[in-house]
Amino acid sequence: GTLDLTKMTGNLVIADETVKLENVHAEGLDGSMTLNGGYSTKLSKKTPVFAMAYDLQKLDVQKTFYAFNSMQKLMPAGKYIAGKFSSKLTVNGLLGGDMKPDLNSLTGNGNLSLTDGSLKDFAPTDKLSQTLHLDQLKDLNLKDIKTSFTFKNGRVLVDPFHVKVKDIDMEVGGSHGFDQTLDYDLAMKDRKSVV
Repeated sequence: GTLDLTKMTGNLVIADETVKLENVHAEGLDGSMTLNGGYSTKLSKKTPVFAMAYDLQKLDVQKTFYAFNSMQKLMPAGKYIAGKFSSKLTVNGLLGGDMKPDLNSLTGNGNLSLTDGSLKDFAPTDKLSQTLHLDQLKDLNLKDIKTSFTFKNGRVLVDPFHVKVKDIDMEVGGSHGFDQTLDYDLAMKDRKSVV
């Protein structure tokens, strides 16, 4: 994918085998982003260490998903989500020879909020909708979803979050691997039966 950024501001400092980004702010992907951090070749030229903090505001999920390879690994379900999201995350790890993050070396954490979105053609929920004969699970409206996550050892651990579909309240949580394996739990409670 391509990434068109406008209104870029901030500082790039290069000293002592270290490149630092200071308050680099840009608009793009229908939202805005601020980056702080950098990388250093001081310890190793082959695998520079890096640390970054991102503040992403109201980015388009689809555009972001296709613009960044790392986003496809961090948030594989992004492919099936339409809408806008905001996220703050900090991450550190190693860069490979191509200056791309070595995914298995990444550790970090962050939060994610989806103000207004929908989930379509997502195999796990489609299967669930067939099994439970609940058509409303096929195209899920994802409104005001907030969750936090951590990643380490090649897996992203997602804290449980709530999804409300008509009169069904679901709690979803679990983890997925950069190798695309999924391990999620879905708990449902029918709000009509809760006294």
